[in-house]
Amino acid sequence: MSTVSIDGGRPYEVTLIGRGYGECIVMHCGNDEWVIIDSCRPNGQKDKSAAQIYLDEMGVAPDCVKHIIISHWHDDHIRGMYGLVDYYDKSAIWVSNIIYNEKVVEFVAGYGNSVPSIGAYGTRELWAILRYMTSAAGKLRSKFISDNTEVLDRIGGEVRLKALSPTFNDELAWMSRIFHLFDQFKKGFLDLKLEHKPNHESVVMKLDLEKGGALLGSDMEIHSNGGWLDVVRAHPGSRRSNLYKVAHHGSKTGHLESVWTDLLTDDVISIITPFELGRVFLPTEDDVVRIKSKSRKAFITSRRESKPEYGKVILKTLGQISTKVTALKTKVNKFGLIRMTSLDGSVWQEDLRNAAVQL
Repeated sequence: MSTVSIDGGRPYEVTLIGRGYGECIVMHCGNDEWVIIDSCRPNGQKDKSAAQIYLDEMGVAPDCVKHIIISHWHDDHIRGMYGLVDYYDKSAIWVSNIIYNEKVVEFVAGYGNSVPSIGAYGTRELWAILRYMTSAAGKLRSKFISDNTEVLDRIGGEVRLKALSPTFNDELAWMSRIFHLFDQFKKGFLDLKLEHKPNHESVVMKLDLEKGGALLGSDMEIHSNGGWLDVVRAHPGSRRSNLYKVAHHGSKTGHLESVWTDLLTDDVISIITPFELGRVFLPTEDDVVRIKSKSRKAFITSRRESKPEYGKVILKTLGQISTKVTALKTKVNKFGLIRMTSLDGSVWQEDLRNAAVQL
């Protein structure tokens, strides 16, 4: 099936870009209005983010990017974000209202500039953005997200992009955690765990089109006080989406059955980015089986490469021949791109590029 353009130009589009560490989303919402959610960089790229490289290749003028959304401040979602904010200098900058808070700003400023570790990279990137947002120019572009915030609403609701989180309970839980971190930092503790679990600050976005739409799950998880449970409870009767950016890299901590039954259609198409850091790899094989069973189709930006991992005896034998022999491990080392396009949201057409494959 070929995709025909709308508005005399491009179709609606949801494009997911990622590999084993890094994720971003690029969307065309009609009328040459583009939205970027999160940021990541390809291997070896220090200047441009993956979203900018993609949009430049597509011939999209910088002024057409109307909104940049920071879903949360984890390192794999924020690398290169300041460069996007600077390059697309006419866009609105959207952050969760619980991130743009006096205590958070002070903590991010102090921690990001005091701790030279790799783990603080995302904090330094966020601080550069928050610092800009407090400037005279930045204040004119700054927007704040909470549950039900509308980023875009056109043609009487025919095209609508709104946030489903953070919910009130998540806001309370996250602020309690950041106040604790702030207090610990003030006391001189620098070895702080910033990869918050569960992810209270994650922003879930929902794109509604005339005859369908997309649910973008970010890194939302399930937990007893907030998370997916609150999102589903807060939006009864919501129009169900037929495209789903699976939450938290397809992990079981991001899975809630009522998300699939209440927020998604029975013939939903799922798109996923993997995550690999140390011994953690997502989605697991069990995750893949679960997601495929609930989806008409499922795609991932990159699959784990299967390579042999030699045992100690073999390594010892090979080591007698060459001192450079090391164990080969499985690795996701390529960026992939899943481009989903539609005329009205009723049917989505996939375009898989680079390392992206169907599950």
